[in-house]
Amino acid sequence: MKKMAIVLLSTVIFLVPSCSKPKPDAETLAPEGEVPEEPAESALHGVLLTDTGLWEVRADGKIYWKSQLNAGDTVIWTGEQRDYRRNYDNAQRTFYRVNAEGDYWVQDYAIAGPAEPGVIVTTDTILYTRPEITSVVRTGNITLPQYSLVAIFPDDNPADEFIKISARLEGTANPPVPERYIKIQNVSMDLNDIRCIKLARMAALAENPLVKGELLKNALALARESRHFSQIALGAEFDPVFFELAVTNNLEQLINGASYMITADTVNIRDIPSLSGTVKGTLRQGDTVWIIAKTKQEVSLDAPEGEEKPKGVWYRAENGWLFSAYTVPNPMQ
Repeated sequence: MKKMAIVLLSTVIFLVPSCSKPKPDAETLAPEGEVPEEPAESALHGVLLTDTGLWEVRADGKIYWKSQLNAGDTVIWTGEQRDYRRNYDNAQRTFYRVNAEGDYWVQDYAIAGPAEPGVIVTTDTILYTRPEITSVVRTGNITLPQYSLVAIFPDDNPADEFIKISARLEGTANPPVPERYIKIQNVSMDLNDIRCIKLARMAALAENPLVKGELLKNALALARESRHFSQIALGAEFDPVFFELAVTNNLEQLINGASYMITADTVNIRDIPSLSGTVKGTLRQGDTVWIIAKTKQEVSLDAPEGEEKPKGVWYRAENGWLFSAYTVPNPMQ
């Protein structure tokens, strides 16, 4: 999956309206005495809810993986649904037929349609079962995290305050979010916003540091033009990985910051939250450091054979990243 992420750069992204419900075109009047032409029927789109594969059916009747699509991509939606057996495990699964510069199939859990792509722009967007303020979802997936890519359905029951969506929470064991409603101000359908988040997600998958850097650079350029993402882009001006972690929901920003004390003999400050990062400075036992953010996902670092691997998260100081296992909250604070 990782090695195919860069393919997304060549994927056609369909132009969609800005952060408001789609509205019908104004009526075009024909000259008097003439019958107005029927408007050309626009193609219906299917929206990918997660990184997934395009599949093709071969002569043996089984379905084979062909290439990759990424969350937020759009394809031509046909609505045709069939069951096929996957070639590699013989498991029978349900697929939707789509057109993506060719005739292919996408597994049902990974696509919604007909719909248009959108991106959640607010923190912990509440889900509703109906377009009513009293119908908050009570169990299961109750909220959507910021920067989730979603499918937005046409208005079949217009309500000015709400819009109907479907989504899949990546990186969790949660099932796809079925058709639910959210407040309309919580989502953007702006093309730049969607491209920005897709590029940042691709950067998170990229193993090549040059590719990762270029993707983040392009994502930040789009973010700076967005009213939704401009603030985080400004904070990430000299630390693109900060933006990447926020977009992939692996960053907790400390509102007022916090002071920590170094407990190891020496602790390195790195340019990225990884042992592969360049060392920018060193702290010594007893030093204090001001932390402004931390990663959410706990990791284990390598250790010499026979020694216990240190576990923790990465802390973001003002001048770089350090590992939490070598710190304690500052007792003098």
